[in-house]
Amino acid sequence: MSLSKDENNSYFIDNLNTIANIKAGNKLYIDTTITPNMIKIDDSFMLQGIWRYYNNISRKDAIYILNKIYSDIEMYINTLVIKDKERMKRNNTNIKISNALSTLIILFTSKISYSIAGIEQLQITYANDVDTCEELNKIKRKGTLICESFSYMI
Repeated sequence: MSLSKDENNSYFIDNLNTIANIKAGNKLYIDTTITPNMIKIDDSFMLQGIWRYYNNISRKDAIYILNKIYSDIEMYINTLVIKDKERMKRNNTNIKISNALSTLIILFTSKISYSIAGIEQLQITYANDVDTCEELNKIKRKGTLICESFSYMI
């Protein structure tokens, strides 16, 4: 499935907003009824464990999708930067990157920074699972490193 630039932006921003809105006690799942699949917050309810078991939803799925979202964003922005620089070179322009791309990078950096707070809330949810908390720490570090590398681009 190939998305347009605007669709990619919307997909990533919507998922980052969802991650940023995670509260302690929330869990995540992937809504496969829509394309592209979106991260959804699974609010606590009495039969949540049964529902998650029946639908084969695990915290490993959340770890996987969080890693994937951050990696995909990094690859997406890097691709846009390369294309932008190639266009600038063809046009004999001496600026680092276009204003439009700079604005987009600032937006993504902000959204990633806010999403890290949601990951911290997931750590509270899974406080008794050392392995999951360690994976979430790695994801937080990845988000922080992406923000730092993006800041060097603008």
